[in-house]
Amino acid sequence: MTDKYDQAAEDAMKQDAVDKAAVRLEELERALLDSEQLANIPPPEPLIDGYLFRDSLAWIGGKPGHCKSFAAAEMACRIATGTPWYGHATKQAKVLYLIAEGVPGFGQRIATWEAYNGLSTKGWATFLPVPVQFLKDVDVLALAMLLDKRRPDLVFFDTQARVTVGMKENDSTDMGIFVDKLSELRRMYGACLLLVHHEPRNSENLRGSIAMEGAADSVFRTFKEGNQVSFETTKQKDIEEPDPFDLQLFKTHTSAVLTLLKPGEEALTQTEMTIIKVVQDNPSEWVSKTETKITCAPMPEPTFYRNINGLIRKGYLDQTDGRVKMLRYVPEEERSV
Repeated sequence: MTDKYDQAAEDAMKQDAVDKAAVRLEELERALLDSEQLANIPPPEPLIDGYLFRDSLAWIGGKPGHCKSFAAAEMACRIATGTPWYGHATKQAKVLYLIAEGVPGFGQRIATWEAYNGLSTKGWATFLPVPVQFLKDVDVLALAMLLDKRRPDLVFFDTQARVTVGMKENDSTDMGIFVDKLSELRRMYGACLLLVHHEPRNSENLRGSIAMEGAADSVFRTFKEGNQVSFETTKQKDIEEPDPFDLQLFKTHTSAVLTLLKPGEEALTQTEMTIIKVVQDNPSEWVSKTETKITCAPMPEPTFYRNINGLIRKGYLDQTDGRVKMLRYVPEEERSV
């Protein structure tokens, strides 16, 4: 009797598998395309022209402290406000940013970006200060429901390490499962999923299994030396990689922003940034050179005047003519004219 029941259960399981496979077969057949239909599939819609696209997987890599999160935040804010990203056109779109670590500092970073640029991301960017764990099915399902409800066009995970706790970065199986979950979310909602990830100290590639770079449509990296930050595109799956360019970490307000450096231009020194900050923080648009010098004390007088003249020459400061010299900070949009 037992054998008969076991056989019946096995037959039922086999039939269930066949029925499920038949349903899946119908889905696959509906997805079949001929060459003409394949050619008519529209290319991914650009979020940043030449760099970032909807319905894609992207990574920003860099060593600890090399401004990869600053670069990601700049992308998020530019897309949320629909303003050019270092001269490249953007499409205003909804952004969801998962802040998995360093929440207070990141909040100051966004507030500083908005104050410096005179723009607001409100209504287009939302921030989730909670790690979502891809090892937990309930978290992945809840994230899928959140994406279905909010329908963002761009989703940041900052950092990858904090949303893959318990998964082995160097294990191709673990990272293959992680990439598969990302790909399924991308397929379901057509968003760009962008992960902020670390590099090993002795390498310029993303840390861990090559499964990530293999699945990526776009890969970027940042490298910081002093206040200068290089931004490089190391992979674009379907288009040519654009040339690298240089930025500077410009300290202002309560945090800093990344601003574009002209070819051959050097990043500002800490002394120059100190002087700019003093002028910026003055409640009046114009502040006397003498008052600025007093506030910058104990900076040596020759150092102060040498840097003031350099900042005027570079276009960061303007001064009045006349006996009493007055200084004014020149906003970025005026310097770029």
